[in-house]
Amino acid sequence: MVASSSITLFIALPLLIFYILPFDRYKREPYYIIGSNTIRALIKFSFFWRVTVNGKEKLKDMKEPCVYVANHQSYFDILVLYFLDKKFKCVSKKSLNYIPYFGMYLYLIGNISIERTNPKSIKKVMDTCSFYLKKQKYSVFLFPEGTRLKPGQEPLKFKKGAFQLAIDNQVPITPVVINGIKNSISLKKFLTRKGKFHISIDVLEQIDYKNFKDIKEYMDYTKKEMQKKLICS
Repeated sequence: MVASSSITLFIALPLLIFYILPFDRYKREPYYIIGSNTIRALIKFSFFWRVTVNGKEKLKDMKEPCVYVANHQSYFDILVLYFLDKKFKCVSKKSLNYIPYFGMYLYLIGNISIERTNPKSIKKVMDTCSFYLKKQKYSVFLFPEGTRLKPGQEPLKFKKGAFQLAIDNQVPITPVVINGIKNSISLKKFLTRKGKFHISIDVLEQIDYKNFKDIKEYMDYTKKEMQKKLICS
């Protein structure tokens, strides 16, 4: 019942765009609530994925915005992040907006699009993230590796954008580690699976920029903590 109701609203909500956006231009709460709940319902009742969140209690007392960072395994990372049940704006590459229906909802929810090879786009994204953190008191989510990993590829070097955002806006970093996505999108493993794929999300302790002498030390420490939870597959 919950799933069918959410899906109905998910389909109907775009029709209300001209009624909602003028009153909620930036946070877009109605779209976010319906979109995120629908995504969770679809995954929860699917035959393929079982998602668990470890350390979710760390998020309960978070009243101030932060910069979330996560490892990047696939396009589906964005979907499972909604199991955190926290509001945020996610930075994702612009081409995802062109995926039928899903892309439209990325736009309506207010995700921030980036063209990685365009310096002007990168600056605009950083300015937009700062606007949400400082003016709207809204968290943002970035993938510091900058791109998703290819099968068998080692974790990439972190880019400094997310960490510079945290420093400039005086907010902490909240690391999140996703495991299991790569297995679920492998055709061979999908065809030979037994039951659902288990996808785990680990929420780590917040990391304050004030505890580090420079941005490199900040980045290196965060990556080291995330790698402790990362299962290579």
